[in-house]
Amino acid sequence: MMRKKWLIPSSFLILLAVVGGLLLSSKDDGKLLKCHVVRVIDGDTVAVTVEGERGERMVRYLGIDAPERAKKEEPGEPLAEEAFEYNKALVEGKTVWLEFDKRKKDKYDRLLAYVYLDPLKLSMVNAILLSQGYATLMIISPNVKYAEQIEILQRDAKEDKRGIWGGGKQGIQEISVEELERNLGKYRGKICAVRFKVERTFKSKKGNLFLNSKAREYYKHFTVVIFSDAVERFRKKGIEPEEYYLNERIRVTGRVELYKKGKYEYPEIIAREPSQIEVIGGDR
Repeated sequence: MMRKKWLIPSSFLILLAVVGGLLLSSKDDGKLLKCHVVRVIDGDTVAVTVEGERGERMVRYLGIDAPERAKKEEPGEPLAEEAFEYNKALVEGKTVWLEFDKRKKDKYDRLLAYVYLDPLKLSMVNAILLSQGYATLMIISPNVKYAEQIEILQRDAKEDKRGIWGGGKQGIQEISVEELERNLGKYRGKICAVRFKVERTFKSKKGNLFLNSKAREYYKHFTVVIFSDAVERFRKKGIEPEEYYLNERIRVTGRVELYKKGKYEYPEIIAREPSQIEVIGGDR
């Protein structure tokens, strides 16, 4: 069977110009780390060698979350292989330059970086994947340097229905909260768009906000979590989440996880950006 060959279209040059133009507004003079990509792991992770160092280092792209590839008996998410192949076409076997934010490593000792195809910082791979719909936005504080710029790229990809935003079997699966809770094993760990009515909101002492799908026994049911460090990004859009979303039907997009602590056990999506939540009308 012949392996599919990925071709970068001529419009790619236009894309680089757009991406570079957006990012230049936040460009700084920080030093870049020159690396060679020896292996692509998936749509947002690569193995590199660093000049002057022995061995390989794993690099996780900042600001994005690509669909998960198949693991053992678990099937991959829609477009996971396409994101992997696109990432390979961009960087495998090539020299890249890494730019770091405030936090340089994650708990797995992977480098967290913005990855560029050029030392002038005009072609950020993270932004290219996001703009083509091969990843979703994932901003985690304190690494927020380009949050506003790359959020624009996701919005455009969503409006143009590129990649995972295209709908159908290859797009993000949209489900009701009832479907999610009935079949949590099927959706846990997957990127989904979940529809529900916000029956309760709550602000913790730490300033974290919770949008609950049920007012009664809320600690057993699906919840959207907005951590305190992300609240300001909502406020910049004129949104006070605690009041704005209460009693509204919303659609939240993100990776479904299970929270368990004491009596609390519920599926959740963490909303780090306002673009993850849409107010919708009609039935769920």
